[in-house]
Amino acid sequence: MHYRQRKNKNKTFLWLGAVVIITLIIFVFSFASSIALDTANPILRMAHNMSTRIERGYSRIVHGRENAETRELLVQYKKALEMLKIEHELIVSENEMLRKELGLRRTSDVGNVSAPILSYPPITPFDVILIDAGSKEGLTEGDKVFAGDWILIGTVKEVAEHTALVNLFSLPERKTEGLLSRTATAVVLEGRGNGAFEFTAPEGFDIEVGDTIVSPGSNRYVLGRVVAIVEDVNGSFSTIFIEQPLNIKNIQWVRIETVEAE
Repeated sequence: MHYRQRKNKNKTFLWLGAVVIITLIIFVFSFASSIALDTANPILRMAHNMSTRIERGYSRIVHGRENAETRELLVQYKKALEMLKIEHELIVSENEMLRKELGLRRTSDVGNVSAPILSYPPITPFDVILIDAGSKEGLTEGDKVFAGDWILIGTVKEVAEHTALVNLFSLPERKTEGLLSRTATAVVLEGRGNGAFEFTAPEGFDIEVGDTIVSPGSNRYVLGRVVAIVEDVNGSFSTIFIEQPLNIKNIQWVRIETVEAE
């Protein structure tokens, strides 16, 4: 009997001990978890903040790149539209010249002569073209030569009876006076060949890519457009690059303004 009572008491003590031990284990783990979370929270917060900043920075970069690409596409689109407009006007002008020539070898009126281009570079020297009109049609050395009605491309250099050579303004090292149309600032263009020009501008010179260079005088004709601006490494001056607003090989007719028209 006493043995059974002692045995029951031992079982009770064992249960109580197990409960105490389990409670202590739970408390220790809870305490440790609390410490671990308190320690980890700043690290987790810092990692979250860094992740957020990286995402924002990446978003700015992506959107910035997209904006830059969009701007570049718009610039190219604008240039393409300008070229299409120029080509359209040249086609209209050439058709008008062709209508005047129907049934006749050449015609001229009020000092203007329309003539087809016979030869282009490299058959002729670079930036020189041969046209199908000469002294018999009233051409003289120095006459202005146009593509269409408003693009001035060069002057007559050598004249035969029914042909003439035209030196383009882009002829290497040829100097041509011009005006920056937006500001009416005088500039001197130097030919670089293949329809291109350049000039040097001092620091702070007001010029932008896309600006138009025109001929001086009361009748202003287009000489070219600014396509690039390259600053000197010291920043004391810039080299301005200009191109004719057309490819000379894309036109078939030219208009010559003879001395009689001036």
